[in-house]
Amino acid sequence: MWVEFIYICYVTIKPKKIFVTPFSINWKFDNRNFIQSDPECGTILLNVWDRVHEKRKYFGVGLRCKAEVFEAITGNFTTVKKEIRSNKKWSKRSEPLTQREKNQILNDSQVLKQKIVGAMNKAQELNSFDFCRNLVQFEKLLNESTSYYVHEMFNKKIKDLENNNQWKTAESYTTTKNSIFEYYRTIKRSSKSANEVKANLLIKDSAEDILVGIISFAELDPQFLKGYEKHLQSMGGSKNGIAVYMRNIRHIFKMAIELGVTKQSFYPFGKGLNTYKIKNEIKPKEVLDLEDWSKLVKYKTPYPARTKALEMFKLSYALNGTNAYDICTMLKSDLKKEHIQFYRKKSDRKNNNISRIVYRTDFIDYMINKYSSEIESPYLLDLLDPEYKLDTKETRRRCSNINKSWDKQLKKIAKALELPPISPMWARHQRSTKLIDDGATKEEINTILGHDSMKTTETYIHSFPSAQKIKLKAEKLDNELM
Repeated sequence: MWVEFIYICYVTIKPKKIFVTPFSINWKFDNRNFIQSDPECGTILLNVWDRVHEKRKYFGVGLRCKAEVFEAITGNFTTVKKEIRSNKKWSKRSEPLTQREKNQILNDSQVLKQKIVGAMNKAQELNSFDFCRNLVQFEKLLNESTSYYVHEMFNKKIKDLENNNQWKTAESYTTTKNSIFEYYRTIKRSSKSANEVKANLLIKDSAEDILVGIISFAELDPQFLKGYEKHLQSMGGSKNGIAVYMRNIRHIFKMAIELGVTKQSFYPFGKGLNTYKIKNEIKPKEVLDLEDWSKLVKYKTPYPARTKALEMFKLSYALNGTNAYDICTMLKSDLKKEHIQFYRKKSDRKNNNISRIVYRTDFIDYMINKYSSEIESPYLLDLLDPEYKLDTKETRRRCSNINKSWDKQLKKIAKALELPPISPMWARHQRSTKLIDDGATKEEINTILGHDSMKTTETYIHSFPSAQKIKLKAEKLDNELM
């Protein structure tokens, strides 16, 4: 008799979890590795849990504060509290804050709150399967994306400018960013204890092992900008130079508002009583009179560097005030039978098919022959080596160094002739003066000088009051160049 045994196997299939977002993100406060100079402060970390791979990782957001402040802003209570020595014993507070205490702390920590909220918003924007699926991707995007911080908006603007080959403007924004952060560090160091008690805006600088700050847009208020203006003045900055810095900051602020990074209510610029007003100074462009001009163009020197700098200055004048970068990057293909046709690199007008045309003269032809480049070089003059490519950061830097060299030599020549300390830009101003005094219209001057807008041309025109006009006869000046 056969007996059949039937084995029944039960297989449990674990249902696959479906998540809307890849991560669960919260805050964590850590003051185990506190700083000796400020043991009450701890580090604010993003507590990120990878739901799919079941992994956890903590990310620093560059902020430090007291545990009580962390609790009041985030609502996260932690038993790790003030680890300071009191009567040779470690003290640890375990009771949560009362509502009254929270309100008081929030009132004193508005800026820090904005920074923490901005950092969390930044993390939550990346919390999507469309952006990243693991912690490695999340960390990469977290470091590259834009949040509430001023330096990140500056970096975004600088990167956009460099991608558009606007190297000079990118350099201006870089200088502004470095300057404003150096000022911020200075005031934080000078009044560190007061700021620590009030806002706790400190992070650790690993390079110098000092406490420095990260700026939020809420901190760029009119009072801060006025202090920054005084700082620039103490460093020898002119009104117009300071105005450039402030316009850069204003643009970054508008950019942040447009992207939803900050609020319009924080915008510090305007015409109201409690706003910051950018101060511009319109002053006459400095030029030489006929006697000093003759002394300059006839100057002879045994030093080759000074000779070349002076001749390039005269070439700039002959080319209607063309700047050093455009002179350096003129191509052989720009040279036509009767004229030179090129695009002004500063305004990037090539995309609009607008070019500058300068008719050839004996002096221009003489300079082209004297400083002609090698056969294999694409450039018209021997100022750049063939390996330098157009519209690159390296080429822009090289041309900037050449311009600085010319400026240095021209100042030595001016000192020897007892003239004002001229610069390469004086050639442009000198040519503008001649055009204005010869009765050229605004439209003609705009085209000749290659300005981006008529407003720039009007600045040149209005900068020459009639009492200070210097009558420069074009024919005589051009003849004296030889």
